[in-house]
Amino acid sequence: MCGWQRFLLCCLLGALGGCAYTLPVRPILSPQWTATVHYRAHALDSQASARTLAYLQAWRQLAQEAARTARAPSSAQPSALLAAAVLPVVVHEQWDGTTYRLTARAPTDAAGLAAAWQRLARYPYAAEALHGAQQRLEGLLRQLAALRQTAGEDAHLRQRYAAHAEALAATVQYVRGLVHAAAAQPQQALAAFDAALALDAHYAAAYVARGTVADELGDYRRALKDFDTAIALAPDFALAYASRGVTYARLAQHQAALADFDRAIALAPQAARVYYNRGTLYAEMGKDRQALADFDRAIALAPRDAAAYTNRGAVYARLGKDRQALADFNRAIALAPTHPGAYYNRGTLYAKRGKYRQAIADLQAALQLGLRQAERKLLALRQRQLVLEVQERLQRAGFNPGARDGLLGPQTRAALRRYQQRRGLPVTGEPDPATLQALGLAAAQ
Repeated sequence: MCGWQRFLLCCLLGALGGCAYTLPVRPILSPQWTATVHYRAHALDSQASARTLAYLQAWRQLAQEAARTARAPSSAQPSALLAAAVLPVVVHEQWDGTTYRLTARAPTDAAGLAAAWQRLARYPYAAEALHGAQQRLEGLLRQLAALRQTAGEDAHLRQRYAAHAEALAATVQYVRGLVHAAAAQPQQALAAFDAALALDAHYAAAYVARGTVADELGDYRRALKDFDTAIALAPDFALAYASRGVTYARLAQHQAALADFDRAIALAPQAARVYYNRGTLYAEMGKDRQALADFDRAIALAPRDAAAYTNRGAVYARLGKDRQALADFNRAIALAPTHPGAYYNRGTLYAKRGKYRQAIADLQAALQLGLRQAERKLLALRQRQLVLEVQERLQRAGFNPGARDGLLGPQTRAALRRYQQRRGLPVTGEPDPATLQALGLAAAQ
């Protein structure tokens, strides 16, 4: 997923201000992360194309400022995500027919930039998507530069120039949609992708991105329609197959999903996330050997992917390989301390091994991180831990509860009744509040 080496930021800076051609601008950068650009239009420029090129130059200036002042979080391909995280908002613009004056500001300050950066880093396929946007920007800017060097200003030349400029504007909307999608703002993301496709109806990546958001919203029919369109436009687009495979997997259309994942891997054999998704599907199908092979490959390609360690650990746990499972869960938590799934799975493993205190701590962490399914298991484990402590206190007090297993079985109930009778408590055979208080314990929350 992160194999490419030329980061979006570097390529953006080169494409907009480097050897391809230099825009005739006078940028002025303020300390408040705003950039003002005065773009002198070429004879081929319309107001729309002049605005797009002025905007791109402002984006370049803000990305440079962000690179100088922001501290990068520790994540793969940080520079690729920085330019997207700092995608600016226009605050003032003016067009007089020859010069486009535009002022734009970054959507966040230095403190908020790292959070936006990390959201993009976590969003599926963001690196590939931004890499594709970077390549598209470079190519379109080269084509515009070539057209600007072409003699003459006939209608066909103007039409081609305008089409390339619209494609540039579509790319900006596409990146904006990715930023909204990563920030869990699906409606804003859909609006941005719609805007991109209104500008360029043949933009396959925008169909994939829009379909991904539809998938996240549970609109699988719309998602599949967008993925199908993308594949029809670009039959060798690996990301389109990978994304459609995810939707098929959600619909339990396993064979269709596997076919799409296989096709995506054939087209992009270094795409770690596709191996991860295919491995997850194999695990759901009970094909543990194939799942482990795919997770191994995903981890080899992306050794900092916490989700891959978590899912591989879950397969190991199912196979009874507790040592390997625990090592994977520990690694996942070390890589992503806010990843709830790793805590949940490690807590489940600790519970299986009778380590209830550790299990409760992990499930509590998973719940605090938003994994609601941990709540029921957490309550059950707290009750079991309480019964285990009751058994230990009864044993120390001379009332044999039988096996100390955290289960309120017949022997434990009999021991409780004897203890309650001896202490003059209501004889219930239950660890009621009065009994717990007498034993020096508090009720489970």
